[in-house]
Amino acid sequence: TLLAAFVAGGAMAGSLWFSEVAGFPPCELCWYQRIAMYPLVVVLGLAALRRSRTARLAGLLLALTGLAVSAWHNLIETFPDVQTGACDPTNPCTFRWVEGLGFWTIPRMAVASFILVIALVIADPLTLIVQED
Repeated sequence: TLLAAFVAGGAMAGSLWFSEVAGFPPCELCWYQRIAMYPLVVVLGLAALRRSRTARLAGLLLALTGLAVSAWHNLIETFPDVQTGACDPTNPCTFRWVEGLGFWTIPRMAVASFILVIALVIADPLTLIVQED
């Protein structure tokens, strides 16, 4: 779970770099993904330190919620015709600020981060040790 907290911290640092240093304004769906990712650093960090199943479950649910938003973001970024027009027209969720290696966009990095966090929380070998909760 501690490794998952570090992954979430890296994703948080990356998203802050894109918006604060590179100057890419986050779209509406990016904000929702941030709302899910940023608290994971604290929640999963506490889950690891306290060996808390409750905090681990909360982190897992938060990451799954973020993954759902991120999956939708990836869908509308890939297929813009699917978008219902709910996003801000001045900062659309379909705009690609980054496209590394031809496919690594910011939403794809987010979905990869959420999947990695979820996998690490589920597969954490430390959870086999006696838990506090």
